[in-house]
Amino acid sequence: MDFSCYFNYAYEETYAGQRYFGYSFRASNTHIDGVGSGISFDFDALYPDRPLSQRGARLIVNGYVMNETPGGLAQFIYAAAARNTWSNFADNLYRG
Repeated sequence: MDFSCYFNYAYEETYAGQRYFGYSFRASNTHIDGVGSGISFDFDALYPDRPLSQRGARLIVNGYVMNETPGGLAQFIYAAAARNTWSNFADNLYRG
C-alpha cells in the first residue's frame, strides 16, 4: 500500500490570545486514498481558559478520501482503521 503524500501547507495563528497551528498534506498520484485526497493535523489548547502550564493540547485529524474502496475495503472500514491509527499517533505524542 502506498501512503506517499506531499506537504501542502502549515499555519500558525493566535485567536483570542490562544495559539493554534497545524499542517496539511495532499495525497500523491499513487496514494491508496486517491488523487485529490488529503489530511490535516490541527493542534490547539485543550483547556484554553486555564493557566499555560495546565492547558494541555488537543490534536484534531481531518482527512478526505477520494477512493471509494481504498485497498479493496469499504470506506467505513478504512475510516475506522484510520481513526485507530491516528488515535495511536496522538497517544504517542502525549506520552512523548
